[in-house]
Amino acid sequence: MLFRSQVAPEEADWEPLRDYLARAMPPQILTGGNSVFPSAHGIALAGLSIETAAGQPLDAVAQRLVFTPLAMDATTIAPQLSAASRARLATGHHWGLEGLEPVPYDFARTYPAVGVVSNATDMGRLMRAILVGGTGANDARAWSAEAN
Repeated sequence: MLFRSQVAPEEADWEPLRDYLARAMPPQILTGGNSVFPSAHGIALAGLSIETAAGQPLDAVAQRLVFTPLAMDATTIAPQLSAASRARLATGHHWGLEGLEPVPYDFARTYPAVGVVSNATDMGRLMRAILVGGTGANDARAWSAEAN
């Protein structure tokens, strides 16, 4: 479940991951080493760590290391989609007082944790790679078999 502060309803309200996490990282609620409690903020922090280590936006790293080798041409985790990309998306819905109501696209501030945009073909390519040890149909390797 996304909390309202985790999404920006308008592109102008979106902020870079580093700025958002510096402002809105929730307090640690469990001590380290004895439990696992995944959260969008924790996953976003891991994404920020990758961005910092690589010196590139996370989407560029994912494109280079995973999406391109697996020929996942319709997949991105870019936090801000172009208007043309947004036009291709299905419209989300939620239950409202009058039944199903459309939900407008929003800009996830915790985008490494949420906001992957893909299609069925690309997700099939990723699932295949997971099942066969990290290679795509073109035999390009996205990760080692040992890492699987």
